[in-house]
Amino acid sequence: MKHGAVSLLHRLLLRWPLLLALAFTVYSAALLTYAFGSWQRMRQDANSYLVADNQRRALALTDLAGDIRTMADAHADIHEIRAYLSNRDLGMSPRYGLNAGLAAIEARFEQLAEQAGQRWAIAAPRITYHAADGSMLADSAPGTPGAYSAPPLAAKTRLTIMPEQGVIVVAAPVMHKGRPDGTVVTAIPVAAVLRKLLVTGPTYAYRELLLTTDGNLLRMDDRSVKLDLKQRRMLAGLRDDTVLPAVETLGPPFDDGTADDVLLVKTSVSGLPLVLVTFVSEKLAYGHLVSRRLLLAASLLLVVLLLGALKLERMRLRAAQLEANIASAERDRALTEFRNVELSAEIARREAAEARTSDRNEQLNAIFDLSPDGFVSFDQTHRVKYANPAFLAMTGYGEADILGLDESVFSARLARDCVTGDRFAGVGAMRRIKEAETGGDAAPPPPRPRLLIELAGKHKRVLELKLRLSGAATVSEILYLRDVTHEVEVERVKSEFLAHAAHELRTPMAGIYGFSELLLTQEFDDETRKDLLATIHSQTEWLVAIINELLDLARIEARRGTDLRLEAVPLAPLVREVVASLHVDPARWPVDMACPVDLPPVRADAGKLRQALTNVLGNATKYSPEGGAVEIRCAARGGEGNRFIGIAVTDHGIGMRPDQAARVCERFYRADTSGKIPGTGLGMAIVKEIVELLDGHVEIVSKVGAGTTVTLWLPAGTRESERDTK
Repeated sequence: MKHGAVSLLHRLLLRWPLLLALAFTVYSAALLTYAFGSWQRMRQDANSYLVADNQRRALALTDLAGDIRTMADAHADIHEIRAYLSNRDLGMSPRYGLNAGLAAIEARFEQLAEQAGQRWAIAAPRITYHAADGSMLADSAPGTPGAYSAPPLAAKTRLTIMPEQGVIVVAAPVMHKGRPDGTVVTAIPVAAVLRKLLVTGPTYAYRELLLTTDGNLLRMDDRSVKLDLKQRRMLAGLRDDTVLPAVETLGPPFDDGTADDVLLVKTSVSGLPLVLVTFVSEKLAYGHLVSRRLLLAASLLLVVLLLGALKLERMRLRAAQLEANIASAERDRALTEFRNVELSAEIARREAAEARTSDRNEQLNAIFDLSPDGFVSFDQTHRVKYANPAFLAMTGYGEADILGLDESVFSARLARDCVTGDRFAGVGAMRRIKEAETGGDAAPPPPRPRLLIELAGKHKRVLELKLRLSGAATVSEILYLRDVTHEVEVERVKSEFLAHAAHELRTPMAGIYGFSELLLTQEFDDETRKDLLATIHSQTEWLVAIINELLDLARIEARRGTDLRLEAVPLAPLVREVVASLHVDPARWPVDMACPVDLPPVRADAGKLRQALTNVLGNATKYSPEGGAVEIRCAARGGEGNRFIGIAVTDHGIGMRPDQAARVCERFYRADTSGKIPGTGLGMAIVKEIVELLDGHVEIVSKVGAGTTVTLWLPAGTRESERDTK
């Protein structure tokens, strides 16, 4: 029994190469099984990354669709349309307001179209306003063919894509008194959507297609994947967010037969009738994976090793020791290679993580350095950790002066630099309010007005402050500051202008209302009725004059010289034309005009200059109620390259004090407070705006009881003969 056991042990020892080969085969088979599983999981991870990346870009297009719809709704809700509809309901005729309202809508549409084009770096969209019956009332590009008709009225905004025309058409209802009353159609070039796609070419391993849901291609150029209509429609009908082989899915020929190892991912774009399809080469998607063929070859290698072990078993005792040494060396080498592979993978993962972290830090640094808004971050001890250049420029602080300051000291310094009565409550107070708003299960507090402070001294400006709490390990909170000085000033000027306009419009309206009420409630003889009607007519003319001059000012400010047609304008013919158009009574106001023959022309817009000179000459006769000569003189001053031509208009009327002359170009300001001389107080304001748009300036010299001299200085132009000689 004991001998049999020893004999069995001896036979097993003699056959140890075979046993070792069997054990190694089992071990290697287990490793290969694990490798196949890991390969499959890594392939699934790569597919998930491709799907997530495609979803992210589709979401960006969804956000763009939301922006387009919001912009279209804003176009349908502009103040000018509401004013037009209100005037229409009041029965205002086209001559006395409706046409002007439509012109204001077109001007606003043109401004909005230019802003949209600049925002998305595309050609300006076309905006049209259609009545309820479908007729077009206003167009941002009047006279240009290609306007899109309005669809039937609807209570919701509708978006349509027209690939053949290359536009996205958004129809937004104009809501008036709770119901649709017309439609605003905004036609946006599809370039606004295409610029969201990656810029690629035929040699890129990563390319995109944007298709409509019926398979039409939104962009076709030399960078697009070459597909026929059947293949594009097949793409549009594929299941979303699934990685598929392109050739097997679409069938040949794919992309003119230039690629047979391409994957595709299709994602529908929410909010748009579009699908985003991304084509990626398998090398780019799975290039980091071990080849499947290599794993199969390793499996075959196990079979070869087993056969070799069977052969080695025959070599018996003479090769036993040598075979044992070789097996031991093989085990050590396999273990070392396995550990090297793990170590290399770990190093690669860490390097990639460090690269991503470094890239993110560089991006954040660039954002903070280039941002026009100020940022101040505080560490976990509530001390200043970082302040970007915009904050330092806003406040005039030095970086070394505030880094490391406690938030209370920082708040005290900022409060000290504010104007009296507008002190900064402090970062701590803002943090406590923020914590109270975000903490607990209580109902959220009502929205608070934005926090504004005004800095004093040479850095005088108005800043808006916000605080963001942070959960980062090194940053507790970030203070955000935005310069809103211009916004506050615009609001102040707007309020003053509206107050003046309302006051000036109320006076003629009160007269019209009062006299018309008398006519309605009392009986008068014919002479009295005519007198009252004449008064109402004069008040109406005054009201129309105010409105027309307000519209002139609005157009001048809105266009800021974009509609000027600058040319060389000879002064003598223009002055004579203006004098003739005013029909000045020569017996009461004899006009004495002197313009030298050799006087150079001015560089100006003839129509605008005619309007300004008409206002000045009209004032000269109006404020000379007793009559008197009106003198017009033209003269030049300055040297070559800086020469100006002046048109001086002198009257011998009531004149003004110096303080009145200094304010005469202000809107609604009138030096005559008696009310005997009619006027709107806007004429000289229009003159000043026009002359300054023409790169000139206005000079006013006046004396009470002696008269006034108004001089319009304009840059000299070039004579036609001089240009021909040059």
